[in-house]
Amino acid sequence: MPKFSTPRDEKRRPAERWPRIVILIAKNTAIGALVGLAFAAGLIAWNAGGLLDLLGGAGDPLTPVLLMAASFASLFGSVFAGIAVMFLHRSD
Repeated sequence: MPKFSTPRDEKRRPAERWPRIVILIAKNTAIGALVGLAFAAGLIAWNAGGLLDLLGGAGDPLTPVLLMAASFASLFGSVFAGIAVMFLHRSD
């Protein structure tokens, strides 16, 4: 089976094997997801719109909390990745 990588590629760190754009998008997505999780936690902690009261009265509060956390994490992660790509500079 042919090898597509050179010995020099195998010695490099794993982060150096990926194209820079992939690393940029992954980092910004992770940062955005963390911001989204913090935002969801803040909404619950500050009882915005009676959210904490609603969750306290729910039979299974874990499900809506997980849905809200996943929604905000994916939303903010996508926004941060999109902003990072839009602010790339062209070297024309």
